[in-house]
Amino acid sequence: ISFISLIFVFILILIHFTEIRNLDITNYIVENILKYAEELESLDISNCTGLTTGILDIIAERGKNIQHLNISNLSDAITDAGLLNLGKQCSKLKSIDLSRNRGISDVGLKGLICGKLKFEKIKLGFNFKITNEGIKSLLHYSSPTLKELSVNFMKQITEEGLDEMNNCNKLTKLEILGYNTQIPLGNLVSNLKNLEEVNFSGCQKIGDNDAIELLKNNNNMKIFRLNGCPLSNVFLEQIVDNKFPLCVLQINKTPKITDNVIERTEEQMKPNLKNRWRVYEPEQVLITEF
Repeated sequence: ISFISLIFVFILILIHFTEIRNLDITNYIVENILKYAEELESLDISNCTGLTTGILDIIAERGKNIQHLNISNLSDAITDAGLLNLGKQCSKLKSIDLSRNRGISDVGLKGLICGKLKFEKIKLGFNFKITNEGIKSLLHYSSPTLKELSVNFMKQITEEGLDEMNNCNKLTKLEILGYNTQIPLGNLVSNLKNLEEVNFSGCQKIGDNDAIELLKNNNNMKIFRLNGCPLSNVFLEQIVDNKFPLCVLQINKTPKITDNVIERTEEQMKPNLKNRWRVYEPEQVLITEF
């Protein structure tokens, strides 16, 4: 390891800086960080070029106290075998971001829970080899503890895999982008009552009634993002009639919602309005904070 790299390592340790994403670093650098920071609880090495296969073995060996791990977009460096090792040795792990690692499969997800890990936060996205079998196993085992879940643009995931979400009663944050199941998405989350932030943007099976029912079932909902969903004026009219306590509502690219209804909704929600702005595109766009 070079002198400059050593200085870099010790500075990171000294200031407890655990977000080293978007850097060109090697496995050896990460190994030395973990060697001298044994009590490290959070590590973000997302988008780091230079990392190779074996990085998860290093984390598993040296990062026994890590609770929060972001290893997104590391390409071939993240393998099923590495996830299996991580699940066996990192017993304190509560939060993981695996998005944009296209090489991992159901085998890796099942490997993560082989050590009886129960996650509070899971983020998946563009993991095209993962199927219903893998997501069901992960959600089933983490259902008693899971608070935040992201499952975005997963080509092989259908309602069969996501049905397990209904048993995750502690979920407060849910993000499902670009999901086009044949079953209305609202049916898959009908049992959830504690959601505070939801993003269903790009989902074509979430309509006016589904969105309203979700709000009625979750009285603490503050942030609702439904960009590109097939909503109509009925949705905004119901928002006003039911006086839902939303702080942020995003309905970009919803051409069935007309300007006059948007203006009336904004006017009637004004007592709670903190900030608002419009962005006009070829299709109707609205981003509003109440």
